[in-house]
Amino acid sequence: MEALERKKELLIFVLLFLLVGGLMFIPAESIAHKTTQGDVALKMAGMLGFEVATAEDAAAVLQAEGIVPSGGWNLSVPATPGFIGNLYTAVDNAVVQGKVTPPATLESASALVSAASTAAGMPSAAVVNAVIGAGGDRTSARQGATYGTAIAAAPGAPAAPALPAGPAPTPSVTTLTPPGPCGRVPEGGVTSPSS
Repeated sequence: MEALERKKELLIFVLLFLLVGGLMFIPAESIAHKTTQGDVALKMAGMLGFEVATAEDAAAVLQAEGIVPSGGWNLSVPATPGFIGNLYTAVDNAVVQGKVTPPATLESASALVSAASTAAGMPSAAVVNAVIGAGGDRTSARQGATYGTAIAAAPGAPAAPALPAGPAPTPSVTTLTPPGPCGRVPEGGVTSPSS
């Protein structure tokens, strides 16, 4: 009877070992939520300042701006590292040709693609590696991935951040007038270049 109990314990141990060991070899992305190309398109269009409600609208706007990954947009297909590399190439070409300008907070195609992809739910390490593998800048890709991860993690965050497309506006310069000899500021006290 004791031998039978030991065999049971050994069998349970072996089964648990195989179960846990088997789970370690399942790719993490097959367990995690699959981010689609449509999810990435929606985030990217929003980051470029386009107001779109659906992935179809986002892909149409991006395509009109010259952003079409090789193979086109397949909105319901999972976004893979290969897709991200192709998307980086398309975005970089559109930036170089002057068709789009990344927002001021994401100054390059590397940062923009990384931010949109991670905000859509892709793992940042996979995104950064895909962008770098396609010729993107490591530092910009990491900065964009950090930005996108923060957007995705923010509770109640909008679908896309409200970022203006194009170059940052030129700040106006305001100069304070120093106090006069009696310690008083002359009337008005503030001057600006347009005054």
